Amino acid sequence: MKIANRFRQKYTIYRIISDSILIPITVVTAYFLKFKIGWFFQNILSLQFGRIYQQAQIEPYLSEMWVITVLWIATFYFMGMYRQFSGVMPEVDEWVTVVKGVSMATIELMAFTFIYKSFPGSRFVIGYIWILGIGLLLISRTIIFQYELNALRRGKGSQPTLVIGNTELAQDIIEKMLLFPTLGLQYIGSIGNPDTIDSNYHVKDRLIFFGPLEKLPQILSQHRPEIAILADYEHSKIGQIRTLCTSFDTELRVVSKDTSVMTSIARIEEFDGIPITRFYHYAQSPMALLAKATLDRVGALIGLAILSPVFLIIAFIIKRVSPTGPIFFSQDRVGLNGTLFPMIKFRTMIPDAEAHSGPVMVKEKNETRYIKYGAFLRKTSLDELPQLINVLRGEMSLVGPRPERPFFVTQFTDTIPHFPLRHLVKGGITGWAQINGRSALTNRPDHKIKYDLYYIKNWTLLLDIKILLKTIWIVLRREDAY
Repeated sequence: MKIANRFRQKYTIYRIISDSILIPITVVTAYFLKFKIGWFFQNILSLQFGRIYQQAQIEPYLSEMWVITVLWIATFYFMGMYRQFSGVMPEVDEWVTVVKGVSMATIELMAFTFIYKSFPGSRFVIGYIWILGIGLLLISRTIIFQYELNALRRGKGSQPTLVIGNTELAQDIIEKMLLFPTLGLQYIGSIGNPDTIDSNYHVKDRLIFFGPLEKLPQILSQHRPEIAILADYEHSKIGQIRTLCTSFDTELRVVSKDTSVMTSIARIEEFDGIPITRFYHYAQSPMALLAKATLDRVGALIGLAILSPVFLIIAFIIKRVSPTGPIFFSQDRVGLNGTLFPMIKFRTMIPDAEAHSGPVMVKEKNETRYIKYGAFLRKTSLDELPQLINVLRGEMSLVGPRPERPFFVTQFTDTIPHFPLRHLVKGGITGWAQINGRSALTNRPDHKIKYDLYYIKNWTLLLDIKILLKTIWIVLRREDAY
C-alpha cells in the first residue's frame, strides 16, 4: 500500500512541477501575443501586420510572476486538480477540472488587478492567459496521465490482487480491475474452476487460474498478493481463508451476493454497524432532465446537418442494390415507461426478413438475410444513423439502454431480474453496454442488463459525453460488430 501511495504522490508532484513551469510560460506568451506580435511580424518576418506597442513592458509581469504562480497553484489545489482521478474515462474528469481550475484562477487574477495596482491589468493579456492556460495544461496533464496509466497497466503503483472464485460476481470484480487501472488494483489471477460459467466480454481472454482453493497456501506463498478478494464462497470457509491470508500478510476482502444484491440498483449503507441494502427510487431532477434533453436535441440537429450527405449516399446504395424494398426500416421498440415507438434504421436486410421465422436476433456469424453492403452498414453502425430523427422527436436519447422489441422484452422480463428497470429512462442510440461489448452482448441480455442498470444509477451529463466519445472510437475501430 505504501508503494501505491508513493507512486500516486510521485505523479501528483509531476503535475505540480509541470504547472509551475507552464504558468510563467503562459503569462509570457500571453504578453507576447498582445504586445509583441506586431514587432515579430514587422521586424522578423518583414510583414506589415499588427501594431507595435512602445510603452508596454514585460518587467511588471515578471516581477509579479511568483505571486501569479503561487496563486494559481493554490487555486488548482482547492479546485481538486491534484486529487486522484479514477473510474470511467478519468482523463475526461481531469480535463473538466483543468478548465474549471484555470477559469477560477483567471478570475482571481483579474480581481487582483483591480485590488492591487501593481498587477498588470491588460484585459487582452488576461484573456490570452485563460485560453493558453487551458490549452497548455490540458496537453501536459494528458501526457502525464498517459504515462501514469501505462505504468498502472504494467502493475507499477498497483496492489497485486488475487480473486478467489469464478462466479459472475468474481468476473464482475475482475472486469472492474481491468477496465479501471486507476483504482490501483492489479489482477494477477484467480482461484477456482475455469469451466464454471461463460466468461464476461472484458475478461474472456484475460482470466488466469492458479488452481483450486485447496492450493491457496502455495498460491499465496508463490505470488504474494497484497489483496485477496473472496467472491461468493461458502461462509464456513471464510475463517480458514482469512487465517491463511493473515499469515501471508495479505489483506482479505469479502464480496457476496447476499450483501451486494445487484449493486447497480441498490446501495450498501451502515445502520449503527449493521450493513443494510437500500433499494433506491430512481428520479432525476428537472434540471438534469432539461440538460439531457438539451444535449439530445442539439446533438441530433448537429448530427443530422453534418451527416446529411451520408444519408443521401446510403439511401442511394440501398435503393440501388435492393430496389423492391424501402430505404428505411421502422420497427416497434419499447421506450420510456414501457411505451412503444417506431425506431428507424436504414434497411440492411431483405424485405420481410422475418416473415417465416418470426422475431429472431441477428446471428453473430453466417447471417444470410443481409442485402448487398448490409453487413457493412451494420458493422459500421451506419444503419443506426436515422435514429437521430427519433432523438429529435423525443422518443429516444443519444445515450441510454438500447431499446428492445416487445417480443423480447416480454421474454426477458420473465427470465432476467430487474429487466423492466431499463425503461425508467429513454432508450439510446448508444449506451454503457454498447461501449462494453457492443454486439457481443446482443445475445447475452443477462449480462447487458448489468451495464444498463449501472448507467441508470450513475447517470450524469458528463457520463453521457464520455460514452459518446468512447462510442466514436469503438465504431471507428469496428470493435465486436457484426
